[in-house]
Amino acid sequence: MEKFAVIAKMRSGSQFFESILNAHPDIYCYGEVFSSGSEMTPNKRNFYSFWLDRIKEDNKNVFPLYKSEIIGEFLTYLYTDLPKKKAIGIDIKYFQLELENLQFLLQPIKQHNVKIIHLIRRNILKHYISIYLHLNRGLYGRKMHDTIKVEPVKVEVKPTIIDELNKLKESRDYYAKLLSRNFEYFELYYEDFSENADQDLNTIMPNVLNQVFDFLNIQNRDYDLRSKLKKTNPAKLCDLIANYDETVNILSGTKWEYLLDE
Repeated sequence: MEKFAVIAKMRSGSQFFESILNAHPDIYCYGEVFSSGSEMTPNKRNFYSFWLDRIKEDNKNVFPLYKSEIIGEFLTYLYTDLPKKKAIGIDIKYFQLELENLQFLLQPIKQHNVKIIHLIRRNILKHYISIYLHLNRGLYGRKMHDTIKVEPVKVEVKPTIIDELNKLKESRDYYAKLLSRNFEYFELYYEDFSENADQDLNTIMPNVLNQVFDFLNIQNRDYDLRSKLKKTNPAKLCDLIANYDETVNILSGTKWEYLLDE
């Protein structure tokens, strides 16, 4: 059985990707098992619920000294809970790695020989817009895709857009370097799921699925995998940005200008 983790920044399309994986009979990917606060579910497939049970068993487990060990136990539980699957994965977001202070989480993942699928959005500008659209809806934590169409909204791009894009790229590059140096690593781009970025996705192109299947050693090449999730945002930047002309002026002549054409 192959163990894997899908690691991405929020709003990267991981929920859609995992819904496609979970349509395959030999693969299962858990959601954000390191979610906390209002997102935390009271079951052993959530780390904080699992950790709380360990603290109830022995209150010394509350101390950081034991955290990596408990994360290791949690991963063992997850990766052995579905014995009939050929590949089992978990979803981890960048900010959850940071909350776990990296040193507590990366070592147990390495000890379990977990493969890393790093899901990235190639167009950083669209990624930035998607994050702020999400916040503007007042539904923080909402999926990038949903089972229903939602009313389109637009975002007002700030004059600090270039700084924001630089930060997004720095974060992406940091994790790409960290993960590729420490794990068996596969970089996957959201834009490659379809030939046409404007169309409403419900599946992933066979050539991309083949790469995923190869990485996870999946022999059953079932390409008819469908998701019930739908895009919640239009694809074209001019339909997403309220002050589109102003944004074009800000980015023109910079290294980010090319993103306006994608």
